[in-house]
Amino acid sequence: MDFALLPKRILVVDDEEIIRDVISNKIQKSLGYEVVEAGNGVEALKHVEEAIPDLIVTDIKMPEMSGIELLGEIRKRRLNVPVIILTGYGTMEDAISAIRLGAKSFIKKPFDINEVISLIENIFTVHQETADVQEIVPFVRSQSFTIRVPTNYVYLSKVINYVFASVRDCWEMEGGQLNDIKVALYEALLNAFEHGNLQVDKRVKESSLILGHSVYRKYLLEQMAEEENRKKTITVFVSIDPLRVEVRVLDEGSGFDHSSVSEHLDPESFMKTYGRGLFLIKSLMDEVSFNERGNMVTFLKYRPRAAEGSREE
Repeated sequence: MDFALLPKRILVVDDEEIIRDVISNKIQKSLGYEVVEAGNGVEALKHVEEAIPDLIVTDIKMPEMSGIELLGEIRKRRLNVPVIILTGYGTMEDAISAIRLGAKSFIKKPFDINEVISLIENIFTVHQETADVQEIVPFVRSQSFTIRVPTNYVYLSKVINYVFASVRDCWEMEGGQLNDIKVALYEALLNAFEHGNLQVDKRVKESSLILGHSVYRKYLLEQMAEEENRKKTITVFVSIDPLRVEVRVLDEGSGFDHSSVSEHLDPESFMKTYGRGLFLIKSLMDEVSFNERGNMVTFLKYRPRAAEGSREE
């Protein structure tokens, strides 16, 4: 039997019977799922221990055990069950606690029952898509994708982690073997952010850093807030195949004369606040090039020989 085809089991928890009935009846009629009801967190936890539900819809304020306490008990048991919180009188502290405990979403009372149904469908769709991706990852041998993000430093680490994970999964390698790609991408993105889109002046950066990193961070935030800079983006093109990974980082700055900088790269560049990024990229990557304008860097890294036989090509 294909267990993926079995109907989902939803646990609805609320101390008001009429609310439980409305939600339960709509779920059964619209989605055809099995529904179990509980009047408080204690009853709900008993149902969870008997058979783990696929999703829980619970109120926050209930006698004996609140929705937040129920969510905490579920997490203590390391159960990865998606939870939707119904809130009528909940405080901001309740909301923050629920988020930290992994609540998927909130619905404010009084609610539109169709909103509840749509949210349940969306959660299951995303969950299935994630499960499918994880299951197929071992068979992926190559992929290409493009990421375009605003000129905001908070996105840089997220882009790095996404690209790093993609290369690691395609090549089935330990993360430590790929750290050079992470470092090179960090430096390329930082250059695109600071010197490309924000046009940070070398002298301003050096004088700000002398005063402290907080001073330089404040300066960057001011530059990010400029109207013309808020419109700019950084685009990352990635291509991964069994033999190599190619990364291109494009900014919307005016570019620079990369040939003059390249001529003066040496180990001393590593100790400088300006020019260090290009030195590291050239040192860690197998091939590095720029477009004519100088606002896009392309670097290639060939798959380490020791890993070539780890997967059948």
